[in-house]
Amino acid sequence: MSGAERQLRQDRIALHFLAYDLLALASLAYEQGMAVQVESDYLPLAIVQGKCAV
Repeated sequence: MSGAERQLRQDRIALHFLAYDLLALASLAYEQGMAVQVESDYLPLAIVQGKCAV
């Protein structure tokens, strides 16, 4: 496996990670009325707000 193929594989694997600990904290804060203003691929705002089922 070449270096480029290895990097592509690592990039694909990284697409499927969520920061579950931060997601839980952000969800609890949102439920308590705190504004959540940060959104990233690792912390999707729709999941924080409970607008989609995972």
